[in-house]
Amino acid sequence: MTGCNEAFIIDEAKREELIARDPKSAEIIKPVLRGRDIKRYHAKWDGLYIISTFPAANLYIDNYPAIKNYLLEFGRDRLEQAGKTLADGTKSRKKTRNKWFETQDQIAYYSEFDKEKIVYPETTHSANFFYDSGESFLEKTCFMLTGSDLKILIGLLSSTLMTFAYRRYCGGTVLGASGYQYNKHALEKLPVVKIPIAQQQSFIALVHQILDAKRANPNTDTSIQENEIDNLVFELYNLTPEEIAVVEGTV
Repeated sequence: MTGCNEAFIIDEAKREELIARDPKSAEIIKPVLRGRDIKRYHAKWDGLYIISTFPAANLYIDNYPAIKNYLLEFGRDRLEQAGKTLADGTKSRKKTRNKWFETQDQIAYYSEFDKEKIVYPETTHSANFFYDSGESFLEKTCFMLTGSDLKILIGLLSSTLMTFAYRRYCGGTVLGASGYQYNKHALEKLPVVKIPIAQQQSFIALVHQILDAKRANPNTDTSIQENEIDNLVFELYNLTPEEIAVVEGTV
């Protein structure tokens, strides 16, 4: 995304320093999640931020003098997006049409980060989907889903049946003995059904219980609620006891 994370991804101390130098800096310093931060129904934010100078935002860097001066500490030649080898043998960022202070990728969809969304890592060992109400921006190792009915969708995606279907039938890339990738093209193959309106509120209530519990304490055991969601999903897809046993791996 940035082409130089050591410059554009900063910690809390650096954020406070930049805002103290120029309060306007806060406008373009955003909390950022990485793939490794996304857990099942929650995220373990590591206190990192991204300087969101996305090319698509058409920012004027002189409006943010503290950030401009900070980025220049890394060397303008290093941040130039020219694809050149520098005098000391290091390289600038790859060649693009973007300005030296901008991120490497355009990020034309940057306004979507402010929306409620489901966030998930590209590489995972389990169905790690997290509901974000719009606080976080994302680094390139995780993806997001925006739209309607997200509380229902996160319950479906996290269910035992959808995890089984994804691994078995959707063509996701397998990594080692237990790892795999949740890539967009494979994820779109999941057969998501419309939950009848009469059942939606009970489904959403269970998801809320899990999210609230994980927000209060990420180590909270929510297996009871997750099992209830699994049972509702099995019912939605009309699975027989024999089929459920196959999905759960008990046969």
